[in-house]
Amino acid sequence: MRSDLGELPSPLDEVDRLLADEVIGRDELGAADFQIAATVRVLVAMGDVGRLVAGRPAEAFARRVVPTYPDVPAVLPAAWLP
Repeated sequence: MRSDLGELPSPLDEVDRLLADEVIGRDELGAADFQIAATVRVLVAMGDVGRLVAGRPAEAFARRVVPTYPDVPAVLPAAWLP
């Protein structure tokens, strides 16, 4: 899990690229929009991981598609986060 967290910025960069290229995030949402946004929204809700998503286009996209999601308390060791 620690190595996955270390690699998290790369897939988030890809989500931001897909948004910039309008592959996802258009007015009419498709299956990929819901799958990706739901995954990112869980990350946003996580107290410790959410800061890695904060301020990115992926965050705004996830909040648009999944407006509400319960907060997930921080539980991961800080040393695990990039």
